[in-house]
Amino acid sequence: MPATPTRPTRQPITPPTGRVGPFIQALAAKHGIVYEETQTDRTADTYLRLSDGGESETDATEHLLLALYRAGVITDQEELDLHDAYIRNDLGLT
Repeated sequence: MPATPTRPTRQPITPPTGRVGPFIQALAAKHGIVYEETQTDRTADTYLRLSDGGESETDATEHLLLALYRAGVITDQEELDLHDAYIRNDLGLT
């Protein structure tokens, strides 16, 4: 039975200190990643709007994070860590 191919190992992507938005944008550019809204995204926004009367506050950098994850450039844990750092460092929310 042939061996299952494995992905090459790489160093984990960790959030930089300071502003994270430019790091996320550069990572997306390096890999040629752009965000494309899907039907699922539109449905999620509708559910959010209907559930609490609010609008989605996702910005372009957060969209790039989602696109990086969908493309397999970052893991789910890396997406969470980068998003957390972005919210804390760039948006000043805690």
